[in-house]
Amino acid sequence: MFNKRYLVIILALVLLAGCSSNNVKRDEVESPVINNGQYSAEQNGVGQVIDEKINEIVNKPGVVQLSSNPYDYIKEDKNYEDILQLGNDAFQYMLKSLENSRENGLHEYIMAMACSDMLGEDPANKTWSTGKGWYEGYIAKSNEGRSGGSAQEKLAQISADFAYPSAWPKLEILNDNNRVYWYVGDANFTGKAGGRVGNTYFGMNEEHVNKLMVNTVTPEAKLVFKAEEVQGLNKPQLDLYELNKDNSSSVYPLNQNIMVVPKEDGEYIFILSVDWGRGDNNIVYWFKLKVKAA
Repeated sequence: MFNKRYLVIILALVLLAGCSSNNVKRDEVESPVINNGQYSAEQNGVGQVIDEKINEIVNKPGVVQLSSNPYDYIKEDKNYEDILQLGNDAFQYMLKSLENSRENGLHEYIMAMACSDMLGEDPANKTWSTGKGWYEGYIAKSNEGRSGGSAQEKLAQISADFAYPSAWPKLEILNDNNRVYWYVGDANFTGKAGGRVGNTYFGMNEEHVNKLMVNTVTPEAKLVFKAEEVQGLNKPQLDLYELNKDNSSSVYPLNQNIMVVPKEDGEYIFILSVDWGRGDNNIVYWFKLKVKAA
């Protein structure tokens, strides 16, 4: 299990506080699920970009239009790869589109394939045959153990589970000019020197990795971490770990604020710990990489 050295601290804090609820109010929290200081899909034009790129995929000239296999349309297609790089905003937009669309054709199928790829789902385990079919399966799985409310309301609640407080320091993970999307993990952060938290903020952990958005990168690409400095606190100290298949973790090489992606194709989960010191000022961030040769 990850961050064993923090587990003792977390348990001690919980015992001292006498409870284990988050000390962050919901009205202080921004949505959507991965809040990296981004606007909604409607605000930043992601939806229009996705629609344009899917239209280009569907209407591309050539023999592919004679195919009944939707995967023929996206094979080695740059427009499709561009959609995958748009990250969480694109995922949220396509979910809403799949829920609201009155059609269930190729356009919806391509959106479902993109969502499935972003989640890192194995095509070999595919059980759906339409875009709407994928959406209904995703919502059903996401809503296990929940009751009441519409599918969109339930999805919004899932998104809120790992929301990032707007007052916390900004973190950017960049692959060239492409943003790498992350989720917030457990944190003890006050934002001031000498501060002591009453309750740990419980976020993403190894039990939730199936919810991580996939970031597609090339082998041995460089990722740059940019953690915002906080007045009155120390310069951010970064430590990086890789999550192993047995849920243990291993230290991953980090050259100041730069990591080199593994050279082998596959999916990898990383945990970045950022410590501003001078009290309880540590936040953990989780992200998933899909390493794939160009």
